[in-house]
Amino acid sequence: MSTASAPARRRLLPAVLGVLFLLMGLILVVGGVTLLKTDGSLYYLIAGLGIVLTGILLIAGKRSALAVYALVLFGSTLWSLWEVGLAWWPLAPRLALWFALGIVLLLPWFRLPLTRGLPYRLGTGGLGFAVVLAGLCALGSQFTADPNEIKGQLERQSAGTASAAPAQPDGDWQSYGRTAFGDRYSPLNQINTSNVSELKPAWTFRTGDIPGPNDPGETTAENTPLKVNGMLYVCTPHSQVIALDPDTGKEIWRFDPKISTQGAENFKGWAHMTCRGVAYHDDAAYTQASSTEQASPAPASACPKRIFVPTADTRLIALNADTGKQCEDFGDKGSVNLGANIGTFAPGGYYSTSPPAVTQNLVIIGGHVTDNVSTDEPSGVVRAYDVHDGHLVWNWDSGNPEKTTPIQPGDHYTRNSPNMWSMMAVDEKAGMVYLPMGNQMPDQWGGNRTPESENTALASPRWTSLPARCAGPSSSPTTTCGTWTWAASQA
Repeated sequence: MSTASAPARRRLLPAVLGVLFLLMGLILVVGGVTLLKTDGSLYYLIAGLGIVLTGILLIAGKRSALAVYALVLFGSTLWSLWEVGLAWWPLAPRLALWFALGIVLLLPWFRLPLTRGLPYRLGTGGLGFAVVLAGLCALGSQFTADPNEIKGQLERQSAGTASAAPAQPDGDWQSYGRTAFGDRYSPLNQINTSNVSELKPAWTFRTGDIPGPNDPGETTAENTPLKVNGMLYVCTPHSQVIALDPDTGKEIWRFDPKISTQGAENFKGWAHMTCRGVAYHDDAAYTQASSTEQASPAPASACPKRIFVPTADTRLIALNADTGKQCEDFGDKGSVNLGANIGTFAPGGYYSTSPPAVTQNLVIIGGHVTDNVSTDEPSGVVRAYDVHDGHLVWNWDSGNPEKTTPIQPGDHYTRNSPNMWSMMAVDEKAGMVYLPMGNQMPDQWGGNRTPESENTALASPRWTSLPARCAGPSSSPTTTCGTWTWAASQA
C-alpha cells in the first residue's frame, strides 16, 4: 500500500502547480479576449491558452507540460524583445513571472515526477534553453542603453534662461541641482578632466547614522549636500541635519528630529528610510535681488536664513541655518504635518524623501508613496506652504487638478492619485514649477486608472493657473506671491 501511494505523493506537487497555472491561464484568456475587443495585443490570449494547457498537462502528470511551457516562455521572450527591446523596466513585468515559473518547473521535485526519472530532451532541454534565453535578456538589459531615451543638448548660454532666484557665488551649491532650474552645473573650472585623477581626500566625516537592527532593509544615504552660508549641510537616513565646516569637515551643529515609528513597534516594516537632501532659503538674498515685481517685503523673523528638511515621519521642519534650532514661527513651533488630509497609511508608507523646492514666498513639496502595495494608497498631492509662517497656500492633487485652493481641515485629497516624490525645478521669473510625475499605484499594473491619473502621469503635460494672490490665514495679512503655474511632465 505504501509502495503504491509513493508515486501519487510525488505527483501531488506538479498537480498543485498545475492548478495554479490553470487559474492564471484562465485569467489571461479572459483578459486577452477583453483586450482584443479594444484592438489590443493578441499575445495575452495566446499566452493564456498556453498557460491553461500547461496547467492541464501538469494536473494530468504529463511530461509534455515541460515542452508546452518551453514554447510559452520562448514565445514570450521573443514577443517582449519585439515590443520593448532590452529595456529593463518594461521587460521585467513581461518576463519575470514566466522566467521564475520556468525555473520552478525545472526543479527535480516538479520535473522528475513528470518524466518518471527518464530522459526527456525535448521538454527538459527546450525549457532549459527558454529559461537561459530569458535570463540572458534580463542580464543584457542591465548593460544596454534605454531604447526609449531621447538625447538632446541645451546650450547654457541660451537667451531667456535668466533665473529670478538670487545669484550665488561660483563656489556655492545652494539647492539640490545647484540652482532652482536644477541644471546641476558648477562654473568652477580648477578641477577638470586633465587633473581630476589627481584628487586626494582632504577630510572625511562620518555621520554616525548607520542602520540598526530595528531599521528597514533599505536604509540609504542618498543626500546631495548644500554648500551655502559658509557651511556644508547634509542629512541622514533618520532625517538628521548636520552643518559642517566645508574646509575642515568639523561639525558645527546637528539637529535630530527623533522620528517616530508612527505607531509601529519599530521601523522594520517600512519600505525604506531615505533623505536625499535639504533646501535653503535666505530672505536677505531676495531683498538684494529685487527680482520679483510683485514681491512683498519679508516679515521680520528670528530665522532669516532657513534650512527645510522633510522627515521620515511626515513632517516638514524649518531650521535656523546658523544655529540648527527650529524656527518657532513656522507651522507648529517649527514644523508642518505633511500627513494632514491624505488619509490613512501604513507606518512609513508616506513621506517626502526628497528636498522641497523653495521660492521667495513658498516651500513646495510632494511625497513618496509605497510602490506596488495596493490601490488604496495616500494621495500624491503636491503642496505649497508659506516659507515664513508655514500656512498652506495651495495644493495640487492630480486626482482633482482643478481645485487648488487650500483644502478644508475635515476634507481629504484623492486617494491613490499619482505622486511626485522626486526633485522639481522652478522658474521664478516665469512663475512655474516643473513636476516629474510618477504613475498611479501600483506602479507596474495599469488597471483601474482614472482618466485624470493617466492624463497627469502618462499623457501630455497639464497646465493650470493658480490665483494671483496667495491668501494667508485670518490671523495674518494676505501675501502677494504672483501667478503660479505648474507643468506636470511625463514620468
